[in-house]
Amino acid sequence: VEGIFSWLNSYIHACPDFLKRSILYLSIFPQYQIIRRRRLVMRWIAESYCKNAGDSSEEGSGEFSFSRLVSTDIVQQPQHLVTDVLGSRRMVSCQVNDLLNGYIISRAMEENLVLQLKGTCSPTIQRTGRHLVIDSSWDRDRIVIANIDFSRLRSLTVFGKWESFFISARMKVLRVLDLENTVGVTDKDLEQMAKLLVRLRYLSL
Repeated sequence: VEGIFSWLNSYIHACPDFLKRSILYLSIFPQYQIIRRRRLVMRWIAESYCKNAGDSSEEGSGEFSFSRLVSTDIVQQPQHLVTDVLGSRRMVSCQVNDLLNGYIISRAMEENLVLQLKGTCSPTIQRTGRHLVIDSSWDRDRIVIANIDFSRLRSLTVFGKWESFFISARMKVLRVLDLENTVGVTDKDLEQMAKLLVRLRYLSL
């Protein structure tokens, strides 16, 4: 295991910036979470991780990044495969390699990229990060949300029960709001999102 971690550390350091960001971005998703390929690529695009390169579109750039993660076994095929219109086998969803998942999460936290709310959090600690993840286990403490610095927040991903106080006018640079694994979102909540999140580029329900 130490050898694998050493290899991954060297690999990430040697990666171009766009690929390094794509790898650390995987820490947003819980262990064993099945992630749709399209969901991941479109999030990368909304975050401006995918730049046009020559004849390649942003989506083409995102697909290239995804293929690199597959080729190095950082993400793996879940149990099912589908066949596209050309008859080829295509990975439409993936999971982060279980052995590498903990390392990726620790690196993302060290670089202050991802803030995860789980279980019970101290309500008085000031928190910050570019990506906020609300886990289904978190106790939904309004005071904790009030103490988060949203000035750099680019994405909010919620697992489990939704609460209207998750959205704030202080989220001025939020690009991604991922509620694909969320329950309890109302039409009123959506109206509030449209009013407050003026920079939003990706919404998944």
